[in-house]
Amino acid sequence: LHGRDGTKILSLDCFDTLLWRDCHAPVDLFRALPGVTQQQRIWAEQNARRASVLRHGRNEAKIAEIYAQLLPNADSATRAAAVQSEIDLEASHCFAFAPTVELMRRAKAAGMTVVIVSDTYLSAKQLRGLIAASAGEDVAALIDRIFSSSDEGKSKGEGLLGIMLKAMKTKASRVLHIGDNPRADLEAAQKLGIPALQMNDGPQGYRVNVPVPAPPTPS
Repeated sequence: LHGRDGTKILSLDCFDTLLWRDCHAPVDLFRALPGVTQQQRIWAEQNARRASVLRHGRNEAKIAEIYAQLLPNADSATRAAAVQSEIDLEASHCFAFAPTVELMRRAKAAGMTVVIVSDTYLSAKQLRGLIAASAGEDVAALIDRIFSSSDEGKSKGEGLLGIMLKAMKTKASRVLHIGDNPRADLEAAQKLGIPALQMNDGPQGYRVNVPVPAPPTPS
């Protein structure tokens, strides 16, 4: 990885790209939350997203909004403590994927900027804290900026990558985006003209998704 080809920004998805969990599915962690059931946490997120659509016209929800649904009678301090408890639980089950960290280090050594673009109910500040807690402060220090769907009110498929391009004041051709999701990462990036790589379903490495050229239009 180098910047000589014109690539100036390495854009990474977070979960299942930089951070991996030691469980089968993210919702598995909700079983370990104190005082609530897994299904209650799932319902709270669903309700928070529905409320966000009705009140704000966006599909994204913040974790504070989720806990407002989950603990409707709790005061703000209790909710904040519950939110932090979930983030701490997440951190204890996350680990950094070593090849991605090495890619970040190579990018920084080449003078490139590293950003995280994530569909998540965590804010950029909360996500940076999670990365620092689970992957280490040295890994978090490699990240120049984090773009969170809950902060911006848009997922990657709805325009979060475009928000990143505008904020970083760069052309799509100067960014390389890597993520695991074929729609949220590959398709969303390619629609904007951003070169993209897809991580395999498992810690085997990366694969390139090469678009098939459209057939010539009959004359």
